[in-house]
Amino acid sequence: MQDQARRQLAARETQIRAQMEALLAPDAELTTAALARCLGESEAIIVEQQTAGTAHTALQEELEQVQRAQQRMAQGRYGVCEVCGTAIPEDRLEVRPWSTRCVQHG
Repeated sequence: MQDQARRQLAARETQIRAQMEALLAPDAELTTAALARCLGESEAIIVEQQTAGTAHTALQEELEQVQRAQQRMAQGRYGVCEVCGTAIPEDRLEVRPWSTRCVQHG
């Protein structure tokens, strides 16, 4: 189970980092141009910056959760509810390998 979780966490970390890089890529200018046709150019830039900022923040938070799960794994605390200390069900960890709480406390 932990080997599978380790692979899932590593894959998700790689995916998140790629998504974060894509937010900063020059191709993002195409979005600004499309928005500028519908809105004024300054409004389009503001909308794009807010959207990218929100997405980046969400990705950063998820990346931190993944990294904390990797730390718990290295410390032998992976899969243990941080509230009650019971084992987190494998089904829950398969869906969300960075879970820190059992279903009851989730």
